[in-house]
Amino acid sequence: MYENVTYGPVQTGHCFPLVLYTTIGLTIYAILAEVVYIATIHPFHYEHTKLALNAGKHVLCEKPMALNVKQAEEMLRLAKEKGLFFMEVVLFFFSSK
Repeated sequence: MYENVTYGPVQTGHCFPLVLYTTIGLTIYAILAEVVYIATIHPFHYEHTKLALNAGKHVLCEKPMALNVKQAEEMLRLAKEKGLFFMEVVLFFFSSK
């Protein structure tokens, strides 16, 4: 699992570890956050949401949450089974109101 992880100094000269992950799965499992915001392109919402839920993360997923009802029902079932929340969100940068 860790063969895709690289450690090294940040180029600014600060002594912070730099961790680069080559897959979304490694990133989701490694982060310390309790909530993951899924804002990838629509066809990946299902896969990335399931990865996050299986990693024990609550999920906020940009709309549309799924490409079909079957995917949505499976993600909702998994969230409920794991005791996590899964919610569709819409991020507005600009609004006329």
